[in-house]
Amino acid sequence: MHYHYDSRILNHSGHVERQGSPGFALIATISVMVLLVMIALAMLTLSTIETRSQRGSLAEGEAQANARMALMIALGELQKNVGPDQRITANFSVLAHDSGQQQVLGVWKSIGDGLSDNGDLAALASAYQNSYSSEDRDGRFLRWLVSGNIREVSEISFPGTLSSPTSPKNSVNLIGPRTLGVDDDDNLTAEQQQMLVSANLVQNMNSLQPTQTAGAYAWMIGGENLKARVDFDHPDPSDRAQQLVDRGASPGTNLKALKPGNTADAPDLSDKFLGADGGLSATLRKAITWNSLSLASTQDVTSRQLGYFYHDLSTCSAGLLTNTKWGGLRKDLSLLTEQEELPSSMQLSADQSANIFAEGPFWHDLRTYMRSYKPFDEGGLIEWKGDTPHYTLGPNWLEVVRRRGWQHRMPVVSKWLWVLSYFGKPVSDTESQLCMVVQPIMEVWNPFNLPLQMPADSHFDFKFWSFPMNLFVKVAGGGTPLVNRGIFYPVRENESHGDQGIAAPTVRYEINLKDQSGSPVAMQPGEAMLFSDGSNSPRLPSSKIIPLSRGLEIRGGTYSSNINHNSGKLNLPKNSAIEVYYGPRNEWFYSDNYFVGQGGYANEWAYQGDVMTQRSMNSTSSHFKPNNSYFSLSGTSITNPQPSLIVGAILRTEHSIPDPAEMGELTSSETTRFSPYLFSPLTLGQCDVRDNDPFKLETNPYVFFARRVTDFDDVHVALENDNGHLGRSHGAEGQTHVPLREIPIQPLTSLAQLQHAGLGHYAIKYDFEPKTAAELSDTSDAYDTNKLKPWHLRSHPNINMAFGNSFASPFIPQGSMEANGISPLGGGNGGQADFNVTLHDKSWKLNEVLWDDWFISGAGDWNHPLVADKRTRNEVITDFTAGIKPLPNKRYQANVPDSTTAANELQSSDGYQKLASYISSKGAFNVNSTSKHAWKAVLGGLDLSTRPLQYFDKTASTWENDPASDGYAFSRFTLPNGSSAEANGAGVNYWQQRWLGARKLTDVELDTLAGEIVQQVKLRGPFLSLGEFINRRLVNDDTGLEGALQTAIQNAGINAGFEADSVPLKPSSLQASYANSKAISDGQTGKGAPGYITQADVLMSIAPALTVRCDTFTIRAYGEAHDKNGDVIARAWCEAIVQRSPEYVDPSDPPSAASGTALKPTNQTFGRRFHITSFRWLSNDEI
Repeated sequence: MHYHYDSRILNHSGHVERQGSPGFALIATISVMVLLVMIALAMLTLSTIETRSQRGSLAEGEAQANARMALMIALGELQKNVGPDQRITANFSVLAHDSGQQQVLGVWKSIGDGLSDNGDLAALASAYQNSYSSEDRDGRFLRWLVSGNIREVSEISFPGTLSSPTSPKNSVNLIGPRTLGVDDDDNLTAEQQQMLVSANLVQNMNSLQPTQTAGAYAWMIGGENLKARVDFDHPDPSDRAQQLVDRGASPGTNLKALKPGNTADAPDLSDKFLGADGGLSATLRKAITWNSLSLASTQDVTSRQLGYFYHDLSTCSAGLLTNTKWGGLRKDLSLLTEQEELPSSMQLSADQSANIFAEGPFWHDLRTYMRSYKPFDEGGLIEWKGDTPHYTLGPNWLEVVRRRGWQHRMPVVSKWLWVLSYFGKPVSDTESQLCMVVQPIMEVWNPFNLPLQMPADSHFDFKFWSFPMNLFVKVAGGGTPLVNRGIFYPVRENESHGDQGIAAPTVRYEINLKDQSGSPVAMQPGEAMLFSDGSNSPRLPSSKIIPLSRGLEIRGGTYSSNINHNSGKLNLPKNSAIEVYYGPRNEWFYSDNYFVGQGGYANEWAYQGDVMTQRSMNSTSSHFKPNNSYFSLSGTSITNPQPSLIVGAILRTEHSIPDPAEMGELTSSETTRFSPYLFSPLTLGQCDVRDNDPFKLETNPYVFFARRVTDFDDVHVALENDNGHLGRSHGAEGQTHVPLREIPIQPLTSLAQLQHAGLGHYAIKYDFEPKTAAELSDTSDAYDTNKLKPWHLRSHPNINMAFGNSFASPFIPQGSMEANGISPLGGGNGGQADFNVTLHDKSWKLNEVLWDDWFISGAGDWNHPLVADKRTRNEVITDFTAGIKPLPNKRYQANVPDSTTAANELQSSDGYQKLASYISSKGAFNVNSTSKHAWKAVLGGLDLSTRPLQYFDKTASTWENDPASDGYAFSRFTLPNGSSAEANGAGVNYWQQRWLGARKLTDVELDTLAGEIVQQVKLRGPFLSLGEFINRRLVNDDTGLEGALQTAIQNAGINAGFEADSVPLKPSSLQASYANSKAISDGQTGKGAPGYITQADVLMSIAPALTVRCDTFTIRAYGEAHDKNGDVIARAWCEAIVQRSPEYVDPSDPPSAASGTALKPTNQTFGRRFHITSFRWLSNDEI
C-alpha cells in the first residue's frame, strides 16, 4: 500500500502548519466525488440487470412449476378415472362428430361395471341392449382427459366445442401444428385442424393476494394404445415353428403398409424403414421415443412425414391383459389346459360350471382340442414321421373308441351313391331272369388340414338298410308284372356264392384305408377318396360284406335276381321289351356308419352315425313314371347291363343345385338351398329328415337325389386320381381337397385359433361315454343305447367356426341370444315337433364368455421336430420368469419382479390365474382406435415379403413357402395346405387354391378394409368390452346381422370374387320358416367356406394384441407465469410417458386379485398403479 503525505510540518505544539496554494484541496475533493458517483451509477446498473435476471429465472421456474403441477394433476385424474380395470378409453372421434378436436381422450365405464359376474348372460345381454341408446352409453361416460372446468369436461359433447386457440388467455395448444410436422398454422388442412388438441387454461391464484394469479396451467392425456407400435424385432424367416406362431399371433405391425392408399395427402413411409434385405430395418426396435424414430429410418424422413402419423404410430405402447368387462386380469387357457386335470368345478359333470356357458360346450372338450398337438398317450392326436405331422385317431381301435368324442373326429362319408342297372340272365331257351346290378359309389372325406391315419386294426363298414322308392317293371304289351317293390330289397338281399339264397338281411360295404401290403394309407389333408366295387363286371357277392376298392369302376358291382323280395324271381320272355320306372315309397333312405376293429362286426365295432330321410325322395316331376323308355331284355347281359337310376345322398357343396333346367326333375331335397358352411353340421356325418320337412331338408348337411339314366355316360361322378370332388361342387369344377378344420401341431398362441375347436358343434352329453366291450358294441336302438344317436347330443343348434365369428343365427330372433324352439338336428327324441330345446347363439355366448376373461400364452410343450430349442412347459415358464427367453408369443413380455416367486406361482395349480400379472403386452392395440393408418399397420403385420406364408402341401406332404413376395396373407389355418389365393380368378387350379383357406390381400384391399373398420368403430363404438367388438349387436337392424369386423370385411368387398362365383340366397330361396331369415337370405351358399374371409380369419394373427382400453399414456402439460398485471412473462411445456402396471395402488392386494368389494377401498377407487417411465421438457418448436 502506498501512502501520500501532505507537506505539513508539525511544530512543537502539535499543530499543523500549512504551506502552498489553498484551492488544491477543493478540486481534489470534487474529483473524488465525481468518481464515486460514477461507481455508484455502475453498481446500480449492474444491480438492475441482476434483479431483472433473477426475476426472469423466477418466472421461468414458476412456469415450470406450474407445468409440473399440471402434470401431477393430470396423473391424479388418470389414476382416479382410468386406474380401475373396468374402464374404456377412446378418442372423441369414436363418436363420429364432424366438428371439434377429434383426438381428445375420454373415459367410459365398461359394460360389466355395476353387473355381477355370475354367468348370467341374459342380464349381460339386457345391459348391452340398454347401452345401444345414447342416453345409457353417455351415462357410462366419465370425463374427457383434458384440463378445464369439471362440469364442462364431463359433458360428452365438450370436445366438439374446442378449436385452435384464438385467445391465449383461455386455452393453449398441447398438440399443435409443429407436433404434426407443420410450421405455419395457415398450412393446416381441415383434417389437421381436427388433429390438434388444445386445453383450457386453469388459473393458479396467488394465495397471498387472491385477486392476482400466480400463473396458469393446462394438460391433456393421449392414449398410446390407440396407435400402432412400430419397434418390433426383425423376424427370422427360417424358423418354421415361429412362422406358425406368427400365423396365430402376429409379433408386430408393419410400416410397409403405410402407403398412401386411398388417402392422397398421406406421405408414403412404406420404404423408409426397410433394410437391405427388403425387410423392416433391424434398428427399428431401438426407436424408443417418437423423436428417435427418424434415426431408425434407412432413408431421410422429414418431420412433416413423421408428424403426419403422430396419432397413428407409437414407440412405447404396452398393455395389461386386463379383464375390462368384469375387472381383474385375464386367465391363461394354456396353463389351464396343460394341467393333468381341470379344476374340479370345470371337470365333466352335470354341474353348470362344467360348461363354458349354460347348456353349452364343455370345458373338457375345449381342453381336449388345445391338447391335440400332443402325442396320443398324452391326450393328443399328433404323430410325427420325420418332420411330417399326422393326425392319428389312436394306436388301435379300442384306444380310439374309448376316448370321448371320437365320432366327431372321424372321416366323413360325403357320398352314398348307388347306380342301378338291369340285365336278363337266361334261365331257359325262352326265358330270362331279370337281375338288378348295384354299383355302390362311396366317398370318404378327411375334413382336417393334416394327413389322417386310421389304426391298422380298423376299417369302416357302411350298412345299407332302405330307400324311399318303389320299383315297377312294365312289359310292352304284357302288363306290369312287378308293382311297388322296394328297390332296397335286391340291393341288400344279394345272393351268396352258388346262388343258395339270401346271404344277409342287410348288406355292408367295407372300406380299408390300407395299401396292398396291408399297411395303413393316410388320407391327405382335405382329401375326398372315392371307392366303388372294383370288379370290371357285375358279380355275385361271396358274403354279406362287400369290400370296396379305391377309384371308380362304373360297370362293376354286385347283382341279384331277388327282384321280388325273399328269393322272389322275375322270369320274363327273353325277347321282352321292358321299362323300369319308380315311384315314392313310405320308407327311409337309411344307412349306418360303423368303425370296426380287428374282431370285426359285431364283436368289435362302434357306431359313428347315420344318414337317413323319410319320404325325401318324393319327386316333383313325372320323370320316374312310365315314359315308354323300353329296352330289350335280350340286348342286355351281365357284361352289358342297361343303366336305369343313380340314387343316394351327397354332402352339400357351394354349387350343389343342378342346372335350373332340371328343376322340374328334382327331389324335394334338391330344391332346397342353405348356408351349409355356416350352419349345417358338415363334419357330423349324420342327419335325420322326416316327412319332407323343409326345415330339416334345408338345414341338414346332405342332399338326397335320384336321376334316371339311360347310358353309363349319364352317370356324372367326377374323378381325379381316384379322388372325388367337394367344395365348389361335386363335378369336375369341385375340389379334390377341401380342409375345413385345423388340428394344431404345436401349442396354440391365439384365442382365434379356437374357431377350429368345434365349440359350436353339438356337444355329446357328459354321461355318454361307453367304455366296456359290451357298451361299445351295443346294437340296441333304444333311448338308453350306447350307440351315439341324436338324442345323445346337446347344445343346439350347430354353428360352424362359431368362436370368433359373429354371424346371426337363422334359428334365433335377431334381437336375442337364445330362444326356445325346435332343433334342426332331427332324429327320434331329438328334433321332432315335440322336442323343444333352448337354441343358443353360440357365437355370441362364446365370444362374451371367452374374449374378455381369457387369453392364450402358448406355454406348453415345444418339443416337436420343427423346434430347434426344445422345451417343456415348465422350462418355458422358468425361462420366461428368469428373463432368459420370451413366451412363444413375443408380444407377451416379462414383467417379473422376483423370478423365483413367479416361477413357483405359475407352476402351481392356480398359475393360470396369475400369469397375466407378469406379462406386459407389447403394442397392445385398442380396438376403439379410429386411425385408419394404425389399423392398416396392425392388419399388415403378416406382410408376405417379411413373413412368407408357410404351408403344408396337400398332396406332397412337404413344407413349402408361398412364392408371393407382396401383399398380405390372411389364412383360416396357421398351417394351410396351399399358397394364398387372390381375390379374383377362375379355373380349376384357382378354385382349388382358394378352397385351401389362405387369401392374399393387396395394399389397396388392406387400405379399404382398414377404412371400413374405422367406419364401423365410429358407428358402434366405443366398445364397452372386447366381446362387444367381436359380437353382433342384439338388435333388429343391420348391426344385428354381423359384428363390426365382419361387416367391415363385407363392405370392403374383399369377398366379392367369391360371392360372385357362389350361388345367391334370396328370401324366395328358403322354403322353411326361420326365426331370423335375414341371417341367410341375401347371402350365398358358399358364405363362410374356406377362402371366404371371415372375421375369425382376420383375428387369427391380431387377437393377442387387442384390447378395449389404453394402458400407456402420453401426458403433455403446460405452465405459465404472470406478472402483477396478469400478463404472461414465461411459458413451459413438458411431456411424460405413463404406464399402468399390474400392481394395485394399495399393494396389500396381489395383482391377480379380482375387482370388486373384496379389494381394499383404495384399490376399488383407484385401481392399478401408474408409473412415469419417461419425462422431458419440450420447446415451443415441438408444439
